[in-house]
Amino acid sequence: MRFQWLTPRQSEVLKIILCLLCAVLAANQFITASMMAEKNTNKIEYVETADLPSLESGRKIKSKLGKSDISFLGMLGNNTYSYHMYITDDDKILTVRTEEGSGFDQAMKKAPTEAGSGFTRKSKNPAAVEESGSSDGQSAPNEVSQEEQPEFEYEFIANTVTMLSGEEYIFDNTLVANNFFHKNNLQKSHDNSLYIPVVLQVSGAPEKYSQTLIVMTFIGGIFFLFCILFIARSTIKDIIFMVKEKKGKAPEYVPEYKKEDLEFELEGFYEGVEDGSKEGDFYINTEYNIRKQGTSLETRMREKEMQKRAEATEQTDTPEQKTEKPWISDDFFYSSGTNDEGNFFVESGDDDQTYKRY
Repeated sequence: MRFQWLTPRQSEVLKIILCLLCAVLAANQFITASMMAEKNTNKIEYVETADLPSLESGRKIKSKLGKSDISFLGMLGNNTYSYHMYITDDDKILTVRTEEGSGFDQAMKKAPTEAGSGFTRKSKNPAAVEESGSSDGQSAPNEVSQEEQPEFEYEFIANTVTMLSGEEYIFDNTLVANNFFHKNNLQKSHDNSLYIPVVLQVSGAPEKYSQTLIVMTFIGGIFFLFCILFIARSTIKDIIFMVKEKKGKAPEYVPEYKKEDLEFELEGFYEGVEDGSKEGDFYINTEYNIRKQGTSLETRMREKEMQKRAEATEQTDTPEQKTEKPWISDDFFYSSGTNDEGNFFVESGDDDQTYKRY
């Protein structure tokens, strides 16, 4: 894969970034699918409603509960929870904590008002005792046994956790404001022993994931792996070829076009024309041509003169005479400096003549 609007280096860097991103997404898909499959296979212990108050912290259970005795929202720090409370058989308060709008929260809000909680509790409300008097004027016993049969039950999965610091304060204010203790004839103690310290934390996540969702999540991970292969296919080919070449197993390179497949038409060589010829001709003024097809007369004469002077110098008798080099004139070497612009400049006396400078 090549991005034509980028340089080769930028294209390789972009491919590496895209491959890393696809690798992270593929790993996330596989991990998520594995967690969902593991959750479906986990066997969760079922606990009867009557045994919920005696649970210890740190367990994951499945159970059923009916309509809560009171429900309210409470803010603890930056989190807002939906609390549902139940009065147990021994006059304790069991708390269920969940997210607002979760399945458990919505079920409790839609449950019929007259539905029971699932606990069997003796009513000790004085108002209930007065209303239960006999028709012959005799008073009823102080305690009237009234069993509540649950007409509504909701099955849930919860983790047993310890009550958070500050939740008892929220409970006291809310329950006192709703006259909850007096309505249910509960005695509030100073040590807050009325509240069961273990809270049922019900998550809003689904209890079981569908097989289709798990399979599609796995397919999503495989798709991102194919994306990596598609993006880096040219790079992978180059790496494989380099490894084979290092081991001497690389196939011999066969060019797509051979020399015999190329056809050239020889149009001849450009010979040039005389200066000042008719318009439209191409003219080159040079002492040499690139094909070494000969030199000008002036150049040949200068070369012969230089050769003669060199031979005369070699025939001198003393080293001093050899170092003098009488055949070198004053203007033979370039001795001028640079001009104002920093460039070398050679001034010729005659614009029509070309002098060879060394």
